[in-house]
Amino acid sequence: MNFLSGIRNGLQEIWGHKLRSFLTLFCVMLGVASLVLVNGFIDGLFRGWLASMNARGGLERIQVLPKAVKKELRHLSSISSGVTELDAERIAEFCPEIQSVSPEIKLDPATLRYRGKTERANLYGALPEVFVANRFDLESGRGLADLDQAQNAQVIVIGEEIASKLFDPGEPVLGKTVELRGVPFLVVGVLEKYEELIGDYNLLGEKNRSAFVPLSTLQTKVQRPPQLTRITLRIPSPDQLAEITERVTNILFQLHRGVEDFEVRTNEESLAAFQSTKRGFVLAGGAVGAISLLVSGIGIMNLMLASIHERVREIGLRKAIGAWGRDIFVQFLVEALTLGLLGGVFGVALGIGGIELLQGIGEFRPQLSVSSVGVGFAFSVLVGLAAGVYPAFKASRLDPIDALRYD
Repeated sequence: MNFLSGIRNGLQEIWGHKLRSFLTLFCVMLGVASLVLVNGFIDGLFRGWLASMNARGGLERIQVLPKAVKKELRHLSSISSGVTELDAERIAEFCPEIQSVSPEIKLDPATLRYRGKTERANLYGALPEVFVANRFDLESGRGLADLDQAQNAQVIVIGEEIASKLFDPGEPVLGKTVELRGVPFLVVGVLEKYEELIGDYNLLGEKNRSAFVPLSTLQTKVQRPPQLTRITLRIPSPDQLAEITERVTNILFQLHRGVEDFEVRTNEESLAAFQSTKRGFVLAGGAVGAISLLVSGIGIMNLMLASIHERVREIGLRKAIGAWGRDIFVQFLVEALTLGLLGGVFGVALGIGGIELLQGIGEFRPQLSVSSVGVGFAFSVLVGLAAGVYPAFKASRLDPIDALRYD
């Protein structure tokens, strides 16, 4: 009995008991399809989150933020001036490998006005490096320039959402003047539109509501806060993250005279939390598919045991004319494997079809995961093998004399 003959016999048995075989295949198919679909949803969800993190700077971004001093050290807080432009200058001086150092002040609240229309904005006073440090690209116009900073120029770069709400469709935006707390600012640039949707929610909506003016202009003509809101750093490679973070921390400790009124933050912790959460979701989704496949394995075993009961005389006859027990074992094992293979193929096809359909009509856009397709198909084959071992062993151990006498 060779392998191909076992497959042929398996297909004949499936065709000979269509309803029973269909129900068994249906269980395997649902198990594999659920595995592919659930992992597709998980990949789609977390791919959007990862794209959002990368659009905000990824692992190459480091932020220096003000931090409240611990209660027991508050009496020392006066010896430190907090997070200031001097910190940014010293970081740039002692860490020349850093690509950009961007001191920033966020104005909150910030409302822009244009001809009776108003719009809230995430407005920052910043240097030209802000666009590189925070991964902003321009759709039209220009960014901030060193000359703007030197001359306290009243110029502004606005996000796409701000432009669409302050100005009419088709209306030129560049060269128009908007007001910020009564101070006129000339629009010199419009940022690119950013979009990463989870349902109706745009993960990158905050970038579309951003606006930037020269840091010196904000400090001299709008409001001079006591310290910076943040310093954003962009490094060449994530491989340098730990080293540069440690050096920046040491520089700041010296500048702040040992007072820990700052925090050096990276996206590394966010990425670790993201990966941990994703593993949890994948395990949960895999458990759903595994339970379905376990049920389908029980179905295959029941089908094979029923097949043995119906084919006792056939098995006895084959043994009587010289078939070995291993031939019978291989035949029944291959028949069970055929059920698993067919269920896996149909399940993968159903899962891929479901993902393609939901990408076109659903709010949440699942992504096809090649690994989940491979794992789902492999599990269907494994289930077929595991479910067929006992029935195949039982069939191979039948006594030919008793089998021939069976009525």
